[in-house]
Amino acid sequence: MIVLDSNVYVSALYFRKGNPFEIVVRALSGRLKVAISEVILAETLGVLRAKFNATSWQLAEAEQTIRACTHFVTPSQKLHVIAEDPDDDRILECAITAGATVIVTGDKDLLRLRQYGGIKIMTPAQFLQTAQPL
Repeated sequence: MIVLDSNVYVSALYFRKGNPFEIVVRALSGRLKVAISEVILAETLGVLRAKFNATSWQLAEAEQTIRACTHFVTPSQKLHVIAEDPDDDRILECAITAGATVIVTGDKDLLRLRQYGGIKIMTPAQFLQTAQPL
């Protein structure tokens, strides 16, 4: 099980190319098991709306795609690990609840950790270099 940061979903769904897109394609095909929380979904859709002016139709399509390739979890604990950006803690919370082995992100604050609680934290490129179907 892996967790994708909202920046991975945004890149995959908006640009539709590159490593983030490849990861989402693998998840859609069932080759990867991906966990997500409602908070990560909401952040993803919010960024697509605010920064990329996504239309209602585009947001609905993005949500449908994400829901089709993920397993939803409800984090049971609140963490306070990343002081620079507390929203990043939501990614860690999701990963812990899901029993994930990897977090895939482009976020520098998360990447600086390298791992948390035995969960590896890596870029999309790093993940694809080492990925085996989960």
